[in-house]
Amino acid sequence: MVAGPVGSETGGSDHWSGPPGREGGEGRILVPMATTLMVWIDQDLCTGDGICSEICPDVFVGRDDGLWVVKEEASHFGSTTVFDGVEGAGHGPDGAKGVAQIPDSLIDLAVEAAEECPGECIMIEPYDQAAIDSRGA
Repeated sequence: MVAGPVGSETGGSDHWSGPPGREGGEGRILVPMATTLMVWIDQDLCTGDGICSEICPDVFVGRDDGLWVVKEEASHFGSTTVFDGVEGAGHGPDGAKGVAQIPDSLIDLAVEAAEECPGECIMIEPYDQAAIDSRGA
């Protein structure tokens, strides 16, 4: 399910994909990126089909229980965070609180994954800094 308009009119914010001056892979410097959309999975609707991760593996990943969750991949955000409800570094809440930013370069693939999902459990929404900030609350 895609909530709200897709594209630059959603008013995203600029975010660093890593600390200023930090080098990315192959000696590249990570630069600011805009994020206009975010995504979460309604675990009650997930069928465990996994087509989402086949279409967009940098945003969706399978969990041990056969359901899928969202993630922010290090290649886009400087470190990987999987929103799977597991405690500890590299993990965050799942469900509606486990909202991940979608890199603008992957918006089309994330929307395709949502459209192809048989459970209609993928929720894509305009970027909301308050939702991102409340992930750890």
